Amino acid sequence: MLNLDRLPAIVVGKKVKMVALNETHRAALMEVAKDERIWRHYPLDGTKDEVFNAWFDESLFDATKLVSWPFVVHNIADERLIGSARFESIAKEHDRLSVGGTWLHPSAWRKGFNTEMNYLLFDVAFEILGAKRVEVRVDARNEANLSGMRSFGTTEEGTLRQFYLEQDGYRTDRVIFSVMQNEWPGVKTKMANKLDGRSP
Repeated sequence: MLNLDRLPAIVVGKKVKMVALNETHRAALMEVAKDERIWRHYPLDGTKDEVFNAWFDESLFDATKLVSWPFVVHNIADERLIGSARFESIAKEHDRLSVGGTWLHPSAWRKGFNTEMNYLLFDVAFEILGAKRVEVRVDARNEANLSGMRSFGTTEEGTLRQFYLEQDGYRTDRVIFSVMQNEWPGVKTKMANKLDGRSP
């Protein structure tokens, strides 16, 4: 079973520091969430205070039940909050979880933060928590994330059609990628190479 007693309070990489979400983060994270571009392809509009607060409260509650484990994400270079990510769909008895719930301020887009976040979360999942399977669900319209997951050697399992109802009424597909424990060393190498600028 997953060793959830080892869920980390802090995860540190070269570019990002992820800290387990707590009440002290609410006001600062709410300000980060005010950019409407973040929520363009999200099933909620976090620019609205009442929506953000409901999301924040639910995130804290889910963490107490260990069905998810949310983080706030800092840019190490200047200590600014830049977004959030989490472990979710935690199934202790089945040794599996998902990496998701990720959103970043546009100032952090396409700068390697998301890749390092994925690398760190996968690493914790497999090497600290003892996961046998880690899953990621990507919006079918997000070509950058789809390309990234494919380049790491993850397995593309299929598409959940019309899986999310978005704010504008559009039903979006989600593409499922997964990594098994025995596949992680190879995926880890490819992720590390990309982070070090050595990927093809």
